[in-house]
Formats: sequence, C-alpha cells, structure tokens
Amino acid sequence: MTTSGKLLLHVIFFLNICNTTFCKSLDINTLKTKNSILLNNQTFKKLGFDESQLPQENIEKFILEFFDRNIDDRFIYLGKAHYSPKSSIFLKLLNPTEESLKLTLRSENIKTDELNFFWITSDSLIRIYDIKRETPLEKRHYNNFDFAIPLELKKRDSLSIFITSKRAIGINEVSLELFEESKYKELYIKRLFGEVFLLVFGLVVSIVLTILGFIYKKPILWSIGIYLLTISLAFSTLFSFSDQFSFPSWTNLYAAKMPQFAPLTANCTCFLMLYFLSNQYSYKLKKALHLLFLFVFSLNLLNIILLLFTDSFHRYLTESFRLYTTLVILLCSFEILKFTLYTKRFYFLLALSVGLGLNIFDALVRVILNTDYPFLPLTNFTAAPFGILFLAAGGLNETRHELVTKQKAVKLVERAKSELENIRKEEIERIGRNLHDHVGNNLASALGFLSVKSTELNKVRSLLIEAINDLRFMSHNFVKDYNTSLKDNIESSVLQYDQFSKIDFSFHYYGNDALNRLKKHDQQNLLHIIQECLGNCVKHSFANEVSLQIFEDSNQIRVTIEDDGVGIKPGTSLSGIGLRNIKRRSELSKFYLNIDSTSNGVTVIIEIPI
Repeated sequence: MTTSGKLLLHVIFFLNICNTTFCKSLDINTLKTKNSILLNNQTFKKLGFDESQLPQENIEKFILEFFDRNIDDRFIYLGKAHYSPKSSIFLKLLNPTEESLKLTLRSENIKTDELNFFWITSDSLIRIYDIKRETPLEKRHYNNFDFAIPLELKKRDSLSIFITSKRAIGINEVSLELFEESKYKELYIKRLFGEVFLLVFGLVVSIVLTILGFIYKKPILWSIGIYLLTISLAFSTLFSFSDQFSFPSWTNLYAAKMPQFAPLTANCTCFLMLYFLSNQYSYKLKKALHLLFLFVFSLNLLNIILLLFTDSFHRYLTESFRLYTTLVILLCSFEILKFTLYTKRFYFLLALSVGLGLNIFDALVRVILNTDYPFLPLTNFTAAPFGILFLAAGGLNETRHELVTKQKAVKLVERAKSELENIRKEEIERIGRNLHDHVGNNLASALGFLSVKSTELNKVRSLLIEAINDLRFMSHNFVKDYNTSLKDNIESSVLQYDQFSKIDFSFHYYGNDALNRLKKHDQQNLLHIIQECLGNCVKHSFANEVSLQIFEDSNQIRVTIEDDGVGIKPGTSLSGIGLRNIKRRSELSKFYLNIDSTSNGVTVIIEIPI
C-alpha cells in the first residue's frame, strides 16, 4: 500500500477513535516542523477535583462523562485558588507511527504551584511524578526550572495521562506543550539564555540608572532605576528563578506567593517614578496626582502586607490583584503620556505603547467582560519586556540629557559669573569716578569757600550736604540685607531716595508675594536694576515725581518706573556704564526690558516670567 493510502487509513481510524475517546494522534512531521505542539484544546478538565475522587474502575469512561472539554488552545483555565485549590486534567496521546517516540511534556508554571502526573493503565492510576515550585533542580527530571516530564510512546501505542494542578493563591492555569525530547533540551538552553540575558540586562541597567541618579541628584533617574530593579525581580519570578530561593520564616513568604508579591512590589515602585515625573506640572495638577498616586499606592502596599504576614485573605488578594494592577497600568499610561507631551521625550511614549498598550487593552476587555480569561495570550510576558527595554533606553537617554544639561548649566553659570564680575568692575570704576567727580569736587569747592576771607556758609553747607547725600546713595546700594525680603529692600531704597533728594518718590506693590519667591540671583539683579534707575532719575531727569509700581499675575511680574522729567535728550549715548549694566543684568536673568523716553519723562518697564 502506498504512503498516502496508509496515511488515509490512519486518519479514518483516528477520527473514529476521537469521536469516542478524544485521543490526540501525534503528527510527527508537524512536531518536527513547529518544534512543539500545544495540547490544551485536546484535554478534559474538572475544577475542584483531584485523584482521590476518581472511581476504582472505568476511569476513562468516568472522565469522559463528567469532565469538561477544554476548547481554548492557548491555556487550560482551572479557576481561582480560593474556590478550587486543586483541579484535574486528562489527556490521551496516540502514536500512529511504526517507531517509538521519546517526548517531553512541559507545562507553563506561572500560574500553578504543583503538578502531579499519573498514568491510567487498565483502569488503575499510577503516580509517576510530582513537581512543586520548591522542588530542587537536582531532583527534577531535566534539572531545570521547567515543570516537565519525559514520555515514551511505543509504536502504535497510546498513553492516558491524568494531571492534578494545585494553586495556593491567585488563578490556577496551565498550558501543556509537547516536544521531541532532544529538541526540547536544545530549545530550553536557547530560552534560558534569553531569559538570563534579559534579567541581567535589566539588573545592570537598573543599577546604573540608580547610581547615576543619586550621583547627579536626579530623582527621575534613580526612581526609574529602582522601578526596573523590581521589574527584574518580577521577571525572576516569571522565569521561575525565584522558586529556588529560601525566604525568612518571619515574612510568611514562599515561592507560591512570589507571582503576586513581585508585581505588587513593582506597582509600588512605579508610583515612586510617577511621583517624580509629575513634579513637572503646575502646583494644583501635581497635588491632585500625588493624592491619587498615594491612594492607589496604599492599596498595593496593603496587599503586600497581607501577603507577607497572613494566609487569611487569599480571596481578597486574588480578586483585588487584577483591579489594582489595572489601576496602576492606567495611571502609569496617563502619566507617561502626559510627561511625553510635556517634555517631548518620545522614548517614554514608545515604552507606553509597546510595553503597556497591549496589557491595557487586554486588562480593559477582561474588566468589561468580567472574565479571568486573557483576551490576548501572554501579553504580560511578550509585550512587557519590550516596554522595559524602551523604558531603560529612555532612562539612559535621560541620563545623557541630564549630563549634557548639567554641562551646559555649568558653562552658563561660568558665563554669568564672568558677566557679573565685569559688571562689578565697571560699577567700581563708576563709583570711583563719582567719588572723584561729585563728592571730591563738592568737598574741594567747600574747602575753597572756607579759604576765602568772606566765607559763604550757606554755600558751603549746600556743598557738604550734597556730598553727604552722594555718599549715602552709593553706600546704600552696597549694603545688602539678606534677611530682608526683596519687596522690603525695594521699599527701603525708594524711601532713601525720597529722603535725600528733592524728588518726590512713591512706591506701590500689587501682588501676592511672587516677587519674594524669585531665585536669589534674580532678586539681586532686579534690586540693582531698580536702584540704578532711581539713581539715574536723581542725577539726570530733573523730575519732580518718580513712581515705582510692581504688578503680579499668574504668568509674570511687571515693574514700571516712571518720571516726569526732561527725558533722554536726542543724540545722548545709551551705552553708558549704568544703562549697559541694566541691560546685562536683564539678559542674565532673562528679564524683558523696555526703556521709552519722551520730552515728558522716561518710562522703564521690566517683565519677569514666573
């Protein structure tokens, strides 16, 4: 008979078998082509059922009658642990070939804590293998982290497998996959290498970001680093590495709790990152977000405490875990999206869309449909690594940005220091000239009047008073009271000029104290600018009145200085030391400066953004 004829007979023969016993006939060519075969939709399951409830005879018939067929090929859902801590699965394999097969049956152990494997032969149940999370590697068949057992199917033989799955807390769920044994070992090494690389990469990046963040005092950096560190902890649980850890007895923490403990810890550190990201916003929005973050953070922290110190709230933990995690994902998505739009740093948006986008969609669909079945298979474990990589890349780019920004800031500070030093030197030169030209000349004139025979005492007194006032003006500008607010210093300066000159000075302040919240160097520059303007009014304006007014709104501070003097004469140079220093100080502090002169006086406007 031809090969195609034999294959047709096999197909007809096994279709008849499948109608009665639901036996899985192995397609060896498919197994070799695809590396593995998912068996989930070839199984029967019973929630809250274990081997002790099986009858003594006609076991397969009982299973086919009372068990439910699993129709989903992605996984086998076995319920919530607090309702059904033990559940059972039945699977029958058939080898239609003329050769014996050495196979490996592997199960995902993300959402199961223990699997017990049995053979059903001649209506008897034979226990062949038990594996738990805590089972040491050296006592496992393959000495690795998988829940896997070897199978040998002789030619044209069948194998009935009964499996019980136990779960202490959370969702009980498995996924059965069949490999050729040799190929399984090869694929496991590749998968293990990828998992270790991802874990080590995450740890290295998180440690580097944390250290750089603390060195350069950038909370965004070290908070991202700590978040990625807890994500790495979650991946060590995902890859079953943490199953081999021994935890202190006082924590009441064991391997079965790690799949929930690790994500909850990551949720808490996520809020640390969100807290610092939100510091970029306005005060009201920032305060509202901080309160929201604190509330959801407290819920996650409560879950961690209950998980660590008690075993009495498993139902609450299971029911709330998905809700809190969904809230964290939504808040994280909102915050990263807003931060991206605010700062134009789109690598955070990549982390959001690739790493969290699928998870958000899946979580929302499950909440709307009120189901524990994932809408998208394994979204947490396929999309999340990419999100972490983008977030790590964003953190590294943030490090580079912060380093470049700091370097630029150092250069700006050095430039500002140089400018201020030049201004200081020019002011000293100007004071020297003023002492020589005004005070010195006045004193020399007074001395001359005293030397003549007919002394004019009134003239001498006038010259001495003018010299004393000039000295008072100059000394007042040099005295700095760091304990006095800027508003009070300005008011004191106006009062001094009003007392020691013939001009009537007035000061009006319309604000909410934003003036006193300016940076210190901006306050000093503004005070010097105002004093320079007032001094110019005394020396050059021939004014009767000078008005200084300060207005504040939500966006800026506006300072106006107006006099009713003769204005700046046409053709007069505006590059004198005083005006040049006013312009320099305005540029250093990024003030908007406008000087308007008419025959009726001069108006100086200074606008300061806040």
